[in-house]
Amino acid sequence: MKIAIVIPTYDRYKKLSRCINSILQNTYQDFVIYPMCDNNDIDTYKKVNEANFPQTYPVFCNKQLYAPGCWNSFSANFYICFNWDAMLWLCDDTELRVDTLEKAVDCFIKNYPDTDGMMGIAQWYPKETSYCKSGQSILGRKFLARFPKQQSCCPDYLFAHQDAELMEFALSINKFAFCDSTDIIHYHPSFYPDEMDSTHALSRGDIVRNDKITRKIRQEKGLVWGKTWQLVNNFRR
Repeated sequence: MKIAIVIPTYDRYKKLSRCINSILQNTYQDFVIYPMCDNNDIDTYKKVNEANFPQTYPVFCNKQLYAPGCWNSFSANFYICFNWDAMLWLCDDTELRVDTLEKAVDCFIKNYPDTDGMMGIAQWYPKETSYCKSGQSILGRKFLARFPKQQSCCPDYLFAHQDAELMEFALSINKFAFCDSTDIIHYHPSFYPDEMDSTHALSRGDIVRNDKITRKIRQEKGLVWGKTWQLVNNFRR
């Protein structure tokens, strides 16, 4: 099973390169890595090209899409023209263990041999495991086909909660599984203070607060992306 590993990134090449190198060291090698260089981040795009990482093809985004927008843009534009079976969402501040992909793919195939499903992968933090069941996820090609232009993330969100709403939809049709046989190290600044940077400060500020408001309004309206396809009128833009 070929995996497209999609990593939104912006001005965090050091973290991105740590993530890419951990992927390349994995025992499972049937993958292609697509760093999504967001918001005209030509510097990161050039650095990835110059590093010449194997199996890695950076994608330049000439406008600011944020993480959900990067994932949507990839699946909308690369669904038909590239031969892959499932898409793995990763954040650029994550690191895979050497057998993470092997175990995760095995778990995904056991649950969704026809690629019709979503599977969350456990995240490891110093104080707790499986903090978020859907933050780093594998989405099968057939599962993605349900969405208009394969855009599985609700466009109302910029940074947070879109994965929770997607998991809610997947659960409602019995297409969500959680893999706890492996985990991904997530260098979240709540547990790793040295990882804090300006991009974290941005995402943890108004964007996260606005996305919490978005989530509350969508829940009050009974909206679930995948069931309703409805937006909250872009109220905060």
